[in-house]
Amino acid sequence: MALSAGRKLILAKIETTAGTAVAPAATDAILAIEPTLTPLVGGTVSRDLVRSFYGASEDFQVGSHQQIEFSVELAASGTAGTAPQLGKLLLACGMSETVTESSKVEYVPVSKDEKTLTIVCNWAGQQHTLTGCRGTWQLTSGAQLIPRLKFTFLGKWNDPSSVAAITGDYSSWQAPTPGSTTDTPTFQLHGQSSLALSKLDLDYAVQTVHREVIGATNEVIITGRQPAGSITFDAPTLASFNAFTTAKAGSTGALKMVHGGADIAGNAGELIEINCPKVQLVDPQYGDEEGVLQVSAGLKLAPNSGNDEIKFTFR
Repeated sequence: MALSAGRKLILAKIETTAGTAVAPAATDAILAIEPTLTPLVGGTVSRDLVRSFYGASEDFQVGSHQQIEFSVELAASGTAGTAPQLGKLLLACGMSETVTESSKVEYVPVSKDEKTLTIVCNWAGQQHTLTGCRGTWQLTSGAQLIPRLKFTFLGKWNDPSSVAAITGDYSSWQAPTPGSTTDTPTFQLHGQSSLALSKLDLDYAVQTVHREVIGATNEVIITGRQPAGSITFDAPTLASFNAFTTAKAGSTGALKMVHGGADIAGNAGELIEINCPKVQLVDPQYGDEEGVLQVSAGLKLAPNSGNDEIKFTFR
């Protein structure tokens, strides 16, 4: 009997001990978009045998691990002070979670002791379990776009098997809002609060590597990060904001965006604030969208005092 490619379940749960599997429940289901599982990653070494006849030598698989990629919609939990379901994914990408004032949940970078996930992928009853998962994320957002975070995780190898799939419980996932003047009430860059934003992409750019060497723990580790991004906005007059001289001078400035609805008390639990304190513009260029002159530039996100180059606040 053919297996349906449309029945896919992803569960993710923070591990108590890094690399030791935990058992996710139905409520740990990830409301994923376009998941891509690579069940076997690693390399091979050849025996390179020389014999009295032609023929290939067998290979040995080495460094076996797994990779999963998927996107989720960027939305808050709906309740002030309650972490969103995607929060655990941020933790395994080298961020910390802090609940402040019982009304805000903040995620900021860390540079050690990063959390790990057990991720269970069940494709029509064929189950692959990735343990000790760590990874990175990329944000896509902008006008008339649903903001999304794309995650890429590496995890340790575990033998897959056929099991009965549970039914995921997605009730804690909230519906997002597309980018608009109403639902994205605040955007600021280098002190400019009147820029007409078309697109903002951010890349946390965490470097992860699977390490399996003699005498050491088999694990996925984070070795660094180089956050960056790109931006496109309607070109202002050079007298009001000159992106080109700003980039040439290597100047840094803050980036702030609030999304999720009007920034009022009545929307508590719905709002997401993104802050980057030290952002450089890189190689700005003119462009054209629907006949409107635009500026597109790369972004480099630098730390200010350390472990602060980007902050998510769900409030």
